[in-house]
Amino acid sequence: MATKSVIRSNSKRKHYIVVYKGDNAIAQGYADDVAKELNITYSTLSYMMSPAYKKRVDTHKHRLKGYTTVVDLDEKPKMPTPKQVANYYLRHSTGETAEHYNCSTATVCRFFRQVHGCSKYQYLEKQYAKQN
Repeated sequence: MATKSVIRSNSKRKHYIVVYKGDNAIAQGYADDVAKELNITYSTLSYMMSPAYKKRVDTHKHRLKGYTTVVDLDEKPKMPTPKQVANYYLRHSTGETAEHYNCSTATVCRFFRQVHGCSKYQYLEKQYAKQN
């Protein structure tokens, strides 16, 4: 597939994206070019990249049929929130959590303490005491 290097006024439109239908890649290139190739507007493509669309297809019946997914390859990874790290840490070890979120073990423990107000050990002791 040919890609064009055209100067555009909107930097988001210069992002390189891939569109999947189920597990198959159906289009790839710059956002404007992909929109033209799929015969949809750029605003529709932008909606398909939004968290609202991703949430909708994850909980909707279309998930079973192989829904359309848009992946922005130029998007910078988002930093996790302390709550996300703390919740992941409840089910995994400190090292696994640090590796998963690409941060230090001290950061994992600090985020957990920030969210729950105590260490993981103290938190689990409180939960066990509540059950008995």
